Amino acid sequence: MVRWRSWCLFLGVSLVAGCGSKANPAATCMQGTCIDPNFPYCDTDGSIGGTPGACIAVTCTAGAFSQCDGDNTELTCNGFGNGYDSTVCAHGCDHTTGCRLCEAGQTVCANGTVATCDANGNQTSTTACALGCFEDQPRCRDIVPSNNLAMYYDMTASPIDLVIPAGMDGHLDGCPYRFR
Repeated sequence: MVRWRSWCLFLGVSLVAGCGSKANPAATCMQGTCIDPNFPYCDTDGSIGGTPGACIAVTCTAGAFSQCDGDNTELTCNGFGNGYDSTVCAHGCDHTTGCRLCEAGQTVCANGTVATCDANGNQTSTTACALGCFEDQPRCRDIVPSNNLAMYYDMTASPIDLVIPAGMDGHLDGCPYRFR
């Protein structure tokens, strides 16, 4: 009986020691891919978790700026809140605000945002564009009603959204709109 317990103890210790001695391939991502769904993001340079090539779990607010990856790439939280999307910044990445959208003295509309920069190239204002950027001018797209009521629509500071419940059809009769 004593030999049997000794043998079981030896076997148990050997198995535990053997398990800890091998590297877990799911925990590293030297090829840029993480296979463990609990640790889906590959921190290639260690700038987020501290260990280069480690697969890490990420919890973040969807769409929020996280940090710059080098001087020209912005990392923002993905739509699921479990990883990062990278965006190459045309004018470099600011470590506090993300992609610089404009150069000194410019106003531009890029990535769905109108930005104005001062003489030093610092962003002084930004405005998110719900309908995206206008094609050939540094401004947001806008809806222009065909009945010339745009000035009255613009007077409403915080208009309410029209929400059509799922499964119901909705349309506006006789109200053609165009984008400007």
